[in-house]
Amino acid sequence: MRRSSSIEYRMLPSASRIKIFSSRWRAFMNPALLSGALVCALGLFMLVNLCTLAIREEQLPDLFSLPGSSRVHISVRKGVTAEANVSSGSLEGSGVAASPRAVEREVIGTEILLGLECKNFSMDVLPYLQLQQTWKPGRFMQDPVMDYALVTQLGMEQLDLLALQCKAWMGRVAAVIHAPFRDGAMVSGDARLQGRTLLDLNKVLSSFFDGLDPMNSCTLEMQLYIEEVESELQALLPPTGALWNLALRLANTEVVLLAGVGEVPSLALSQELLRPRKLARLKQILDEGTAMLYPTFAPAARLPAEEGGRLARMLISGKKEEVVKAWDAGTIVVPSDGTPGQSGQLSSAASNHKEWLRTATETYEVEYEEGYEPVALVLAKDVPWFDERFRGPFGARTAHALDMSQHLTFEVNPNEFAMHMPFPRLEAMRTAAEAIYDQVLELYAEVHKEVASYSYTPISRESCTPERHEMYAPAASPGAPDP
Repeated sequence: MRRSSSIEYRMLPSASRIKIFSSRWRAFMNPALLSGALVCALGLFMLVNLCTLAIREEQLPDLFSLPGSSRVHISVRKGVTAEANVSSGSLEGSGVAASPRAVEREVIGTEILLGLECKNFSMDVLPYLQLQQTWKPGRFMQDPVMDYALVTQLGMEQLDLLALQCKAWMGRVAAVIHAPFRDGAMVSGDARLQGRTLLDLNKVLSSFFDGLDPMNSCTLEMQLYIEEVESELQALLPPTGALWNLALRLANTEVVLLAGVGEVPSLALSQELLRPRKLARLKQILDEGTAMLYPTFAPAARLPAEEGGRLARMLISGKKEEVVKAWDAGTIVVPSDGTPGQSGQLSSAASNHKEWLRTATETYEVEYEEGYEPVALVLAKDVPWFDERFRGPFGARTAHALDMSQHLTFEVNPNEFAMHMPFPRLEAMRTAAEAIYDQVLELYAEVHKEVASYSYTPISRESCTPERHEMYAPAASPGAPDP
């Protein structure tokens, strides 16, 4: 019976209303209808729970985006703490109610770490250098097509070597100069520089820069950096790795020649780079993943310093034939790198001087050897950063050459070369270098191990990504009363 309205239904006799109710109850208790209703209810219940779970998950921070590998505490929901191990990406929830004091721990300071790729070392392992002044060439000396530069770094005591290098190089030189300071005065083993003020150094460098002949010298751009040191030993050990990186940034050219300030390339090399066709051909070779190396020679130790200097300057402006004659006469040798207790010839022997002197007419390939510090022409994009943990004369260039050898082929130029200019190393600097030599060897061994396992990243400002980390007060003991 169809119900037309609630009024009509109420007006029916009781027996009729009972029959209608019974028929409707039997229809409602149909098994198919009941199972459908239960399925709908269950589906609605699951949907509500999934939405609640999604909302909670959205409230959780992304653990893998948190900086550093230290363990940090995060709040999952009110009254519950969770601990995140960022290095492994795991989340360990205690599920135990905690007071707001346990969740919101007191921040007592911050520290700067170098990021996961640099093992989260403290920023303190890197030297802090302050740029004081930059000297740039005048407009008439700037060459817009000069896309190569000699890159070097030095101390204030080595300006004479920079002058020799500049006279022999017909191109751009990017030089970074280091000066250690303590209590407002320079610290140096050279009595002429000891105690000098920053104003004094600026005057010395400005006079040096202005004294260069613009028509008969390199296009020099140099910067002075000072470093506040804590001891005389630290002052005698310049941060060579960091200085090399600053010089690379200063160069900002497509091609760079990496050469220590005492290593003067032959004049013919810079003349060759001035020729567009030869430079273009050389770029093609370098772009194939090659580092072009130049063998280094030095005046024999038996020659007086003045005579050795004259010989070196003569050979720099000469040709390969004159170098061969000097070698046969015994007036030049393979230079020593000054390693304490060793001959040091291993650092240059990898260039295979015998082949260069006797048979080489084409470039030839050589392998990296321990202690190798080559004079190298490389595309700037292929040059890795130097490891800034190295201080003093040993370690930085050796580790850098090892790093380069992993992705570049070493080939020796058969015609051009470099001369290692004689320079009396201050006795105090030699003593300081010997004092930390074991530490340098230990650090180099660590680098070598990481390079071999393809896990090495040079520790430097350029290679690492500094991150600020908060430091928290120690957690209160369980059951300890609130202050």
